[in-house]
Amino acid sequence: MTAVSEHDEKFAVACQQVGRFLYHFSLLEQQIDEGIGKILDIEGAALSIVVANIDFVRKVNVLRSSESSKAVIPDRERKKLLQETFSGVLALNEQRKIVAHCPFYPGKDSGGVIFRRTVATKNLNVKNIEWSAAEFGGYFQKARNLTKRLEDIVQNLVPYLPSLDFSDPRNSMYLGIL
Repeated sequence: MTAVSEHDEKFAVACQQVGRFLYHFSLLEQQIDEGIGKILDIEGAALSIVVANIDFVRKVNVLRSSESSKAVIPDRERKKLLQETFSGVLALNEQRKIVAHCPFYPGKDSGGVIFRRTVATKNLNVKNIEWSAAEFGGYFQKARNLTKRLEDIVQNLVPYLPSLDFSDPRNSMYLGIL
C-alpha cells in the first residue's frame, strides 16, 4: 500500500470510520467496567485502578464468571442472555483488534476502509481486509445493541459478597484478577 496524504478527503473519511468504531467499542467496554464495579462493590478511583490493569478479555471473563448467582432474571433465560451477549462482545473484540492494530487506508468505495493485517504464527500471512461503509454501520449497530444489553445486565447485578467457601466457584474469580 502506498502512503496516503493526511489531507486526502477519502483518508479523512477512513479515519472517521475507525474513530467511530473505537468510540462505540469504548462505550461497550465502559459498561463492562461498570459491571465489574457493581459486582465487586467498588467505585470511583478504586474501580478505575482495577479495570485499567485488566485486559479486555479478562474483564469480560471476570464479569461473566462472577455475576451468575444473584440475578433478577430467571436462571435459564439469564444464561441464554449472558451467553449471547458475551459471545457477541468477544466477536466484536476480534474486529476491534483489526481496527486498533492494523494500518489502514481508504477503501475503494466511499466510506470503506482497507486494513493491512499481518499475522505471523507458523507462517507469515499478510492480507488486506476491506470493510465497506455498510459493514462499518453494522458494527456500529452491533456495538450499540451489545452496550444496551450490557446496561440491562449491569442494572440487574448485585454486589457479590465473598466468603471463605471455596467450593463456591465465584470465589475463585479473585485469583484471576491477581
